[in-house]
Amino acid sequence: MQVEETKSDGLALELKVTVPAEDIQAKIDDRLARLGRNARVPGFRPGKIPLKVLRGRYAKQVLGEVLEELVSNSSQEVLREREIKPALQPQISIDSYDEGQALEYSMAIDLMPETGDVDLKGISVTRPVAEVSDGDIDKVLENIASRNKQFKPVEKPRAAREGDQAVIDFVGRVDGEEFEGGKAEDAKLVLGSGQFIPGFEDGLVGAKAGEEKVVEANFPDPHQREDLAGKTAEFTVQVKEVAAPKPAEVDEELAKAFGLESLDALKEAVKSNLQRELDSQSRARVKRRLLDALDERHDFELPKRMVDAEFEQIWNQVKSDMDAGNLDEEDAEK
Repeated sequence: MQVEETKSDGLALELKVTVPAEDIQAKIDDRLARLGRNARVPGFRPGKIPLKVLRGRYAKQVLGEVLEELVSNSSQEVLREREIKPALQPQISIDSYDEGQALEYSMAIDLMPETGDVDLKGISVTRPVAEVSDGDIDKVLENIASRNKQFKPVEKPRAAREGDQAVIDFVGRVDGEEFEGGKAEDAKLVLGSGQFIPGFEDGLVGAKAGEEKVVEANFPDPHQREDLAGKTAEFTVQVKEVAAPKPAEVDEELAKAFGLESLDALKEAVKSNLQRELDSQSRARVKRRLLDALDERHDFELPKRMVDAEFEQIWNQVKSDMDAGNLDEEDAEK
């Protein structure tokens, strides 16, 4: 195996590795010999198949496995022999390989920086402590109850509102013809939920139980059904029931719905989850303060790929928090 240094720039190192053709062939022959112990080829007993026959039959099959193993093992050997300490997994790219020829590949390595002795003297970090209050628990329980709302038929007949659940039968038609999947009975639909195509749910706002309505709705374009994409459908809808949302009660039944024995058990579970979140945030703040303090005391070069990966991770978390509504753009810019 030959190793040539092609680039050395600060913490960026690139090596070109050449694995001789005879080493590759030896590995292939060894793999074929092991395969031949159990292989079945007409006219030969298992374990007695000539290597030439095995090559003709299985060489291409084992080649990929052999090359992958050679690259993995030889790259680790290079790092070990040269006492290279990579900060990240080296990037490996195959430069050239033809059957019966040497294998050439490149290794792009981000080196671990020399940090020197880390001075922890004089660093004082205060860990914030927070405890879960009864109010915190009650707020979570109310949110749980709200998300597990039930629908009760309205006692006094009234027009359906957004947020109500309508129980309906419907038949849809495009150009006067019924289409597959456009018919249902006793379907439960929460108005405003966006479950149906645009216009359908809006058309049922104001409807009453026992009423028949004709609703027009438009299939989006593009749509998974190409034959319906962009077309207007007409639905004949029989409204059978209008039910209003009612949050679940924070009681023993709510606890049992989550597989817990009692409301006290549910409260304890909520408290434990909240405390874990607070503890996690506390640890994160301590880590941030410690890293900031170390950053003020030490200055050394960092591998670019490591910085880019860290930025990508932080940015993805920021975007996730923004999408979840936990962070606005002003906070993100900070």
